[in-house]
Amino acid sequence: MSLAKEVTGNLPSPFSNFTTLQQLFALKGLNVKDFVALSGAHTIGAAHCDAFGQSTGNNDVDPSLDSTYAQTLRSKCNTNPPDPTTTVDMDSDSSINFDSDYFLILTQNKGLFQSDAALLTNSASANFVKLFQR
Repeated sequence: MSLAKEVTGNLPSPFSNFTTLQQLFALKGLNVKDFVALSGAHTIGAAHCDAFGQSTGNNDVDPSLDSTYAQTLRSKCNTNPPDPTTTVDMDSDSSINFDSDYFLILTQNKGLFQSDAALLTNSASANFVKLFQR
């Protein structure tokens, strides 16, 4: 069974940069390849708009995002007042299938979280993203 109290400090924030991700996973004995592979779990499920900065109504969008995708996120999440129940698929192409599509959308700058985009900011992790597309 999973307990919410066990999440804090054990899962990275969706706003984490590469260094933070690397440090957090290293504390668990995992290397770059491991945490890039684990990030692939973002191919399934949805996230609330506030998990990626979209519920505030002030258009806080990761500047590395594909502009069309960023506009889609704005249109789904910017309500006034913000709706805390609004969610967006983490993998816009196949959110109910466990597949390698997540890694493809990352290279198209369509990763939902800043922590997803962070995987492309390091050459080793970016190489694993490309490797896992297959």
